[in-house]
Formats: sequence, structure tokens, C-alpha cells
Amino acid sequence: MMEHDPALRILLLLILTPTLAVALYHRIRAGTGEKLDRRQEGILLGATLRLTGLAAWVVMITWMVNPASMPWSRLDLPAWARWSGAALGVVCPLLLWWVLRALGKNLTDTVVPRTTASLVTGGPYRWVRHPFYGVFLVLTISVSLVAANWLLGAAWLLVYLLLVIRTRKEEAKLVERFGDEYREYMKRTGRFFPALRGRRAAAAAAVVLGTLVPLECRAQSRSLPLDSLDGLRLRHVNAEPMAYKGRKGIRVTEGGAGPSGEEKLVIVAGAEFHNGVIEVDLAGQPGAGAGGQARGFVGVAFRVAPDASRFECIYLRPTNGRADDQVRRNHSVQYVSVPDFPWPRLRKEEPEKYEAYVDLLPGEWTKVKVEVEGVKARLYVHGADQPTLVVNDLKKGESRGAVALWIGPGTEAHFANLRISP
Repeated sequence: MMEHDPALRILLLLILTPTLAVALYHRIRAGTGEKLDRRQEGILLGATLRLTGLAAWVVMITWMVNPASMPWSRLDLPAWARWSGAALGVVCPLLLWWVLRALGKNLTDTVVPRTTASLVTGGPYRWVRHPFYGVFLVLTISVSLVAANWLLGAAWLLVYLLLVIRTRKEEAKLVERFGDEYREYMKRTGRFFPALRGRRAAAAAAVVLGTLVPLECRAQSRSLPLDSLDGLRLRHVNAEPMAYKGRKGIRVTEGGAGPSGEEKLVIVAGAEFHNGVIEVDLAGQPGAGAGGQARGFVGVAFRVAPDASRFECIYLRPTNGRADDQVRRNHSVQYVSVPDFPWPRLRKEEPEKYEAYVDLLPGEWTKVKVEVEGVKARLYVHGADQPTLVVNDLKKGESRGAVALWIGPGTEAHFANLRISP
């Protein structure tokens, strides 16, 4: 079967090159300069893993340069098995891109999460907690079959087993970081492959392991007229369907159980969001009995964590739009990142960077569009071609989460015609 070696070596090189390029690109993009304590994964385990990985690469390169130099470790596999391994390897760069794109800035090479880490539950992480290791196993099987070499397969399989052992410490760190949120996530996902619990989970497994195109690439736009509360989850607000100034929508005010100061959201069920466009018609004004600091705060939250404790938000202050005070006018729109970057901190540390002026009237319908791509967001108001506010450093990085309608203290708001596009 050695007559197939030259073609298979070239094909394996064509598989490994884009796979390594994808990994390198996302590793560079995820870099923050933060120093992570790799000793927490265990000095012995960490050293063994890295030395084993180095040895595996030596074996790989040796075979790639001259397969005939390793006749004693050759496996007598039929040609169809080797070419099947090559076909399996072709999907690895695509799968790895899907995984690392979902992980974003959370990518590290150790068990310690970054200080800015967020819990990723979208893309392949919807079903699997560690899909990277699943892709690594697929690549290991592919390389072993293509090379038809038991030493090469054993070396990479040992690396995989060490990674599996390391995930126990990794999960302990994630539980320590995210608490009950991560424990609940563990209950509904598999560690390396989808947990098979009935037909729906089996279908999810087929999607993760069998598809070449991520579900998110085929996602469809979602429109909600907001003429009812169907598909909405209320958090510290009261809401009801109501026609307002010629449009059917929902009226949202403060309310619901929970301590004062809690964020007030109407969360769209099942609308996991990473990159895309959110459009909505909204109106906000100070409610009856609101204090003098009320501005009719109303806006859109995105990438909302499952427990709503963390999210990005862009909102309007409608009473500022035509205020006599120019400083207030300059604060007509605002970006915040809950809970770490409220508006007072952003205004103090980087004045004017996360606020802007736009003409607004309290209680009047306003068309709002938010475009999100990676760590950037743009706000468009009144159907304008140019953005009112540009944010180039979303504080939570490339996180994922739900979409929600947001109101601030003392606000009476109305929302209609919500559209979420990937």
C-alpha cells in the first residue's frame, strides 16, 4: 500500500495546514495579554501533556518527510480505510473554525478561565461542553488512518487522553467561576459528545458530528410583532399587550418580584445571539410618579447570560434629546455592559466614548437598529444610513446569549416589531 503514500502525504498536509491556520488565527485573536497561572492544571500533568504533544509532532513530521523510515510501526490497512481517513480529516478545519469562533475571547491553552470569561452556550457548545476535544479526536483518527502507522496514532491518542484527564480540573475551575449556572449547563450537555437522551438529543448529535455547515450559518431571521407575550420571559417588569399611538405592541413598566436595582428585562425565549442585527420600534418616557432623574430609559440588551446577570446593552434617554442643556443632549444614547461597566464608570474612565447625541422625543415611536459583529456594535436610529453610536470594544468580548428588551428605573416603555437577523 506504499504506492498511496505520496498522494496521502500531500492530502494530509492540505488538511493540517488550514487546521493549524484556524487554530493560530483564533489564538492570536483571543490574546488579551493576561497572564494565566498554568501551574493550576498540575505541574506533572502540564509537563507530560506538552512533552507528549512535542513527541507526537516529531513522529508526525518524520512520517511526513519519509514514511519508509518507520517500517516497523506500519499498519497494513486497505486503501479504502486510508482514503476514508483523509475524507474524515477534510471536515476538521471547518469543525475547528465553528468551535473556536463560538469560543471567541474565552480561548486559552490551560484550565484557568480569563478574568473576563463568559459562559459560552451557543454553536456546538449548545450540546457539548468541550467540543474542541471532539474535533481533536476526529483529527487523531483521520491522521492515524491516513498514515497507517500505529506509533503515530498511539502518540496522538495519548495526547487526547491527557486532555481528557485535564478536563476534570478545567470543569472544576468553570464551576468555581460560574457556580450554579455551569452546573445547570452540565446537566443538559455532554462532556465531549452530545448526551444521547431520546430522539431530540440523538438529532443534535447528528448535527454536531455529521454536518459540514454550522447551524448558525443556516439560521433564519426571526420576527416578533410583539402583539402578545408569547415567547417572552419577564424579569422584574410588568408587561401587557397594548395598542399605542397606532401600533400594536407591548407596554412594559417596572414590577415583578426581586430586590430593587435588579435589571429589568423582557427576554426573548430561544433567541440565542452572537453576531447579527436587532431591529425594534420603541418608545420610552418617565412613568407616573417617576423621580426627577428618570429619563425614560429604554433600549435593547444582547448576549444576555442565562441567569441575566451579564449582558451588553445600548439604550436611549428620550428626555435628553431636546433638553436645553447641551451636556444632557450629548448623553441621549448610552452603551453599558452589565454588571462590570455601568454608565458612571464608563463616563468617568472614558468620557463621551460610549454616549452620543440623537434627536429624541419622550413617548414617541423610534426605530432602532443594533448591528453586532465580534466585539463591535453600531446603533442606528430613525432609519439613518450612518450610525449614531459606534462601540469598538464590547466589554464581554465575543460572548453569546439571549436578546432582550430593556428598561431603566422609572420608565414606561412600548415595544413593537422586533426582528432578529443572524
